[in-house]
Amino acid sequence: MIKEISADVVLVNGMENPHGAIAAKLEGKKVIGQILGLGIPPFARSLVGIWSRLLCDVVMMPGRKIYRYFPGLRSPENCVFFFPPVDTKHYSYKYRDTRYAEGIGIDLSKPVVGTIGNINPAKDYETFLLAASKIIEELPGCQFIIKGNVLDSQIELFKHLRRVISDLGMKVGSDIFFVQDDLDSTKALSLMDIYVQSSIGEGISTALLEAMSMSRAVVATDVGATSEAVASGETGLLVGPGEPQVIVDGVIRLQRDSELKSYLSRNARAFVMKSASVDSCGKAHCEAIRMVINQKRLRCKHG
Repeated sequence: MIKEISADVVLVNGMENPHGAIAAKLEGKKVIGQILGLGIPPFARSLVGIWSRLLCDVVMMPGRKIYRYFPGLRSPENCVFFFPPVDTKHYSYKYRDTRYAEGIGIDLSKPVVGTIGNINPAKDYETFLLAASKIIEELPGCQFIIKGNVLDSQIELFKHLRRVISDLGMKVGSDIFFVQDDLDSTKALSLMDIYVQSSIGEGISTALLEAMSMSRAVVATDVGATSEAVASGETGLLVGPGEPQVIVDGVIRLQRDSELKSYLSRNARAFVMKSASVDSCGKAHCEAIRMVINQKRLRCKHG
């Protein structure tokens, strides 16, 4: 295909699989390689860093702090950093979708805390559930949504999470609500008073940015480059990973301080509008393309 369309620049959306970059280099083309997060084992990150340095003319990453997780990369001067794009018109404040709530079984007269992401170990949903059990003690009747599909490879983890719920004295369908569907997240987010990211591994979560775009107050773990989007006390509350109590403290604080919750919600939306819109992501891609074209011109001039 590179030959057929006479491509000058090849953009590889995920250097975990470098085949496209190898093909481009064999054809003498410029390569922009994207490293999109921390969803690969730590031991493999150095390999991704090394072959990205060898194959890519420019590397794109979601957030500057992701750079440090990939030893062997080129210097930051050869990188373009961006936030995952959010359709801010679609993900804007919406009144609670009562019909969707009824379909799930959510009682909108009570607080709702939620999170979004497929069931997998990196999301650390066990910590989310431990926090939920403690929050219910402080806020009786509080309900918790986990919207995410269960892949075949994660069925055992899902069963384990359901056992954790039972062991903690909670019930699926009254305390914890699992939502599995192919819809976008706007309906689920519309029900949430507070959004929680409990992950132990993220680049910058698109779901987190979508929640912020919908003016939801967020409590997020400080992993990957999350702190570049969530400034604690300004656009959300940043907490340590694997610590249920700090999530509890954050949620209780927001639920009891409506002024702070409103302040963080407004700032979160403003941040996404400025830094994580589709337009800002497009500009970052243009910058990466401009960089490789300028490299090519410079080499031609000195050639």
